[in-house]
Amino acid sequence: MIFGFSTHSATLTTGIPANATGERFEVAFDVSPTVGSDPAQATSAADRLVVRAIDGFGVILGQLSVAPGVWGGSNNFSKYSFTYIGNGTGLVKIVITSSVVTEKFAGAIDNLSIISKPDIVSAALLQGHERSISEPAILGRTVTSPVVTTSFLPITISGTTPHAAGTTSGPTAARTSSVASSAADAATGSSYKLSSTTDAVQGQTWQLDYTDSGGRVLGSERMVSTRFVAWRRADRRAVDLPTTAWVRLCGNEVFTLQDGYQLIASGRDRTLQNGWQSEIVVKGGAEAVLVTGVSCSGASAVVSGYAFGVSADEPPLRDEPIEATSFKIKLDAMGRESARKTEARTISLGEICANPRAKELEGFCRAAESALRN
Repeated sequence: MIFGFSTHSATLTTGIPANATGERFEVAFDVSPTVGSDPAQATSAADRLVVRAIDGFGVILGQLSVAPGVWGGSNNFSKYSFTYIGNGTGLVKIVITSSVVTEKFAGAIDNLSIISKPDIVSAALLQGHERSISEPAILGRTVTSPVVTTSFLPITISGTTPHAAGTTSGPTAARTSSVASSAADAATGSSYKLSSTTDAVQGQTWQLDYTDSGGRVLGSERMVSTRFVAWRRADRRAVDLPTTAWVRLCGNEVFTLQDGYQLIASGRDRTLQNGWQSEIVVKGGAEAVLVTGVSCSGASAVVSGYAFGVSADEPPLRDEPIEATSFKIKLDAMGRESARKTEARTISLGEICANPRAKELEGFCRAAESALRN
């Protein structure tokens, strides 16, 4: 049971070996509204429980914000899960907190498990890369590891939380960042800036900053790290291309979309205090997703792009049109899909990167164009 005080959290005291580089893991758990001895402290509709997986440096690998719902007089557990890609930087710990500071219970959590989700992504991520990896990967054979399950007996209840937003540690401390995407609030003059930092170990790390009209930072949030995608030449040689990330202010919700080997959608209020996060599956199985546009439709966000297969020769790095799944998905302010359209079609990287193109695509397109020339 997690109370809504800002200093109250549950943290696993012993790290879990579930962070192999390039491997996908699923964190699953059950959540219920709850109450203590005081009925006034019962979970309400506004309360949210946040579950984070952090690495050895305190970097958030993945997270999910859950609204357990209103306490109805008895426990009513529902299943939730999120996935993350291991970065190889130490053991994983789980941190559970309330997303808002209240004098209510954010919810109760039980049956936590971290499970390896072996698929071709693991092999495709590692094959052909000049990186130090913890286990060998053979293309066409999945990289597996045992199921790792833990209970909430070995936890520390304290004020311990992951590194505060806006700080860096470990391998990324000396790196400089660049703004990949931004959105302005016309009503106040404030803005939201999504910056990326590239690191050989952690891949691309992302941070969302909320600034006033004078550029002063009012709030920050560390985003999920993403991995460069191994695009395949005709000779199957891997070429790493960067992922993209987008931020848009739609109504009162700050939406962020991150692509790569998974499509991650997140939403936060204007102050970045309350939020949610989910992984969107476009075509199923091992896939590489490239977002090509994000726009607002009222208080909803509409994300569009393409999903490609991941295999010995996919996603293909070619001049000519390649097979892809085109998608357009509409998300409401709670992260729920309200509309979806997908279709198989052929598309060329030249068509995707044709000018004029969105600022968010610049890094990917410059790298793709350079790879195609050389």
